[in-house]
Amino acid sequence: MNKLHSILYVEDENSIQLFANALFKKYNIENITFVSNGEEALKIYEQTKFDLVITDIHMPLMDGFTLIEKIKQLDKSQVFILVTGLDNKIDFIKAIDLRVNFFLEKPIKQKKFITTLYDSFQLIQHKKDTRLANLLLE
Repeated sequence: MNKLHSILYVEDENSIQLFANALFKKYNIENITFVSNGEEALKIYEQTKFDLVITDIHMPLMDGFTLIEKIKQLDKSQVFILVTGLDNKIDFIKAIDLRVNFFLEKPIKQKKFITTLYDSFQLIQHKKDTRLANLLLE
């Protein structure tokens, strides 16, 4: 499916990491960095640019919302997939306010996971094409 885009996947549940990793392998998606909390993710993000950040909301040390806010301070155009149960309206509204691009509900379904990844890759490519076009026009 895609070997070019770099992905940062932030998830504290080992079973979900294993599930996601199995799907990435099945669809030949490479260049994924898994971390288990927001603090670790932010440290890695500050050193390495990622095309896509996939994050859970509820994690130890730093939740997904705080992570998204901090990453958006570094790169406003970062593409995000938020993995959540979105149990309450407050979480959903906060995610919309943060302009999260895509949502995956738990429990994660394989077809929805792959469709969302494909959609995010299309958005990433569109943003890259737009940047290139703007550079050429300048």
